[in-house]
Amino acid sequence: MSLPEGLKIKTLTSSDEDRPFIEAAATLSVAEIDGPMPPEILRFAVRHKVRVIAGHLAAKELEPLVVINQEGDVVATASFAMLDKNEAGLMDVATREDWRDRGLGRELMKDIETKARDAGATRIVGDPRRSAIGFYQKQGWYLPSRQRLWRKDLDID
Repeated sequence: MSLPEGLKIKTLTSSDEDRPFIEAAATLSVAEIDGPMPPEILRFAVRHKVRVIAGHLAAKELEPLVVINQEGDVVATASFAMLDKNEAGLMDVATREDWRDRGLGRELMKDIETKARDAGATRIVGDPRRSAIGFYQKQGWYLPSRQRLWRKDLDID
């Protein structure tokens, strides 16, 4: 499966051109992952998330990806970072509610798995929210006994 027509995956950078996408990804991530909150708290959380993403981008510690629709709106987001030479971390996987069930999260995760594998990772770990565990399991993730982080072992060619 691939992305529906008219959608594209974009890897974000620290450039000024990507700033609106970073803000949109932060908003989506905070709203979808952290759940409902008062508007003033949401604004604070988004500003904080933008600073965190920008800091990690500047240090080249994080690779955020977004799915953009034909109108230029961010409709899904996910990020990954190499945690050590063999392990990558997946975080902030979120899809806008009105864009769910179209394979966007799956495509983002496949893209991140490829990037992690290319960077030398043999496994990827993450901490999905409870409502997303079934989705992660369908993508081949599992929770090792007595572990907190979910894991997926990456096939090495």
